[in-house]
Amino acid sequence: DIAIYRLPTLDPVCIGENAHRDWVFDMCWLDDQFLVSGSRDTKLALWRINEDLIDFPEKPAKEEEEACPSYAHINPVCVKEVRSAQKIRAVCFNKEYKEIALLSLNGYMHLFNAETFSQKMSRKLPNCQENVCIACQENGLYAVGCRSYTLLLDPRTLQAVKKIASRYNGCGIRSASFQQNILT
Repeated sequence: DIAIYRLPTLDPVCIGENAHRDWVFDMCWLDDQFLVSGSRDTKLALWRINEDLIDFPEKPAKEEEEACPSYAHINPVCVKEVRSAQKIRAVCFNKEYKEIALLSLNGYMHLFNAETFSQKMSRKLPNCQENVCIACQENGLYAVGCRSYTLLLDPRTLQAVKKIASRYNGCGIRSASFQQNILT
């Protein structure tokens, strides 16, 4: 299941159900209403969070209702099985190319068209040990973190353009992000 909370109060907005049969490892927002989740069950789910859920004014709570907050239940707009995938580990949205990129634990990177929610491509990555995180730069460049290095990939071909070794031997890369054209 996925859960959406209101900031800054962290009041629950909605719970998303009936999409995945195993753990959800990652999710990303496509815009203010659409969210994508990826799971160990090799499925990718598209969710829509309606504005009426987010902008709904809070009702004054009765004393007995305060202990149990209310929230909506939502179902996915669409669920897709990812071909050639084995346990989806990481998901990111590439705004430049309007695609959803995801990593599976069997060493593949998969691309989905964000507008049609259809699978475009799957490519086996070099050295498929523990590819667990992905980030996308504004120009579309991908960074994939794995067991002993970060791999930078051309967004058009998914070919490696640079390999950056981990600072500490034997310690896997667990998170990747771009900030002002700098990989961190």
